[in-house]
Amino acid sequence: MIPDRGSLNIQRRRLGFRLEEARKAKGMTLSEAGRLLGKPHTWVWKIEAGERRVDAVELWHICRAYDLDFEGFLREVVDG
Repeated sequence: MIPDRGSLNIQRRRLGFRLEEARKAKGMTLSEAGRLLGKPHTWVWKIEAGERRVDAVELWHICRAYDLDFEGFLREVVDG
């Protein structure tokens, strides 16, 4: 079952929060993360702030950059 819009927004914010935590745990600034991912720092910030949707391929690349297990990370975000 696909969650309703409110639940999706909560999950998107949770995703951004968890990505911010992971980036900071790696000791990376927004600019450093952006350079590593080949994107501007604003791209990273918008994802972390929940203002930008991220597709599965982009998330996979972010997880690799932050040394996160993609499946485990995604499960944690979705399951809360």
